[in-house]
Amino acid sequence: MQSWKALEASVPFDELPELYKTFLRWRGLDPEGMNLRRAQQRVYGELNQMVQERKATREGEDYLLQVTLPFVQP
Repeated sequence: MQSWKALEASVPFDELPELYKTFLRWRGLDPEGMNLRRAQQRVYGELNQMVQERKATREGEDYLLQVTLPFVQP
């Protein structure tokens, strides 16, 4: 399982917007025009949706993804 918090922590701050946009595109959303805060809110909304879809679990403030993110190198 991939920890979302660990993934975020591994990305330099200035690259977080691209991580969020890539994740949102992978989830089928169009993130263009979203500022960083809005993109982050949508990401967490999608993570909650993934919990409902049983593609992730929530552990405190973290999400453990049960799917492989194709844009993340192991």
